[in-house]
Amino acid sequence: MAPAVNPLEVSIKIPGCESPIPLNTIVRLQGFGNYSWLHRQVHKPLLIAKSLIWFEQLLPDFVRVHKSDLINPGYVQSLANPNALTLE
Repeated sequence: MAPAVNPLEVSIKIPGCESPIPLNTIVRLQGFGNYSWLHRQVHKPLLIAKSLIWFEQLLPDFVRVHKSDLINPGYVQSLANPNALTLE
């Protein structure tokens, strides 16, 4: 039996990019109409001629946190509920 591969350790071929992009370097994707901004860990953001829905289907482990944002859960450091009541 082959060991399970963590989907966030593989890379994807993005239309318009010369080489595949490792998924663990993608921090988030931001929808911009029929385009998406791909924000990576070190490099400048890339404007990709694909919708956020296309990426959402391609990257099922990424989380849709907003209408225009898809994030890599590997970069989440903490969660906070701004509507939560605080007890003093």
